[in-house]
Amino acid sequence: MELPATDPRLGCRVTVTTDIPREVGLAGSSAIVVAALRALARWFGVEVDAATVAELALLAERDVLGITAGPMDRVVQAHEGLLYIDCRRPRSARSCLSLDAELLPPLFVAWDVALGAPSGTLHDPVRARWEHGDAAVRAAIEELATLADQGLEALRARDIPGLQRLVDRNFDVRASIWNVTARDHELVAVGRRRGAAVKFCGSGGSVLGVMRDDAEYPALETAYRDAGCSILRPEVALG
Repeated sequence: MELPATDPRLGCRVTVTTDIPREVGLAGSSAIVVAALRALARWFGVEVDAATVAELALLAERDVLGITAGPMDRVVQAHEGLLYIDCRRPRSARSCLSLDAELLPPLFVAWDVALGAPSGTLHDPVRARWEHGDAAVRAAIEELATLADQGLEALRARDIPGLQRLVDRNFDVRASIWNVTARDHELVAVGRRRGAAVKFCGSGGSVLGVMRDDAEYPALETAYRDAGCSILRPEVALG
């Protein structure tokens, strides 16, 4: 789409308001980029499918802003809902499978804004190890992909204990190759001590917890708030 320089639509200004905590692994920057792309598409009267929005958002962050990033956050935000994502190339509309959000067990998200750090500074060392063929990193990434496959089956079977074991293993594998701070370990431990399975949401600073049932949440909420964290129950869009 090419517009003449005199087209009045070129004189737009984009402003953003967000309540997503910054730099704690909750995909706040990609949410802004995806929202901006959607707004610009509407402004210019262009139809853009979800897969294209996700790819454009990744290009904007990685190639324009220089942020070390992958497709997952952008794919989830573009498609919405509960997804199983295959990040291997070439990616297409078939790289993500939309699932019924009713399959999800009770969840919580907790975070500590004091842990905020740019995600690129956390990803860069691991990416460098991957590119140099580090055996531990490559084995860990392979196991994480296997855990995702097993997680899909656990969701479909409504096997909450099985899913919890996979979620806990996800964090343990991540911690084997990641520089996890003592405070991040504590965010995980707070939930695990009360029966939840807990893993990072992103690169640190926030965690996702899987509960056996809703009755566990009040004690978890109290424990996380006592530990100086914020916590909420997420509402997952139907997609």
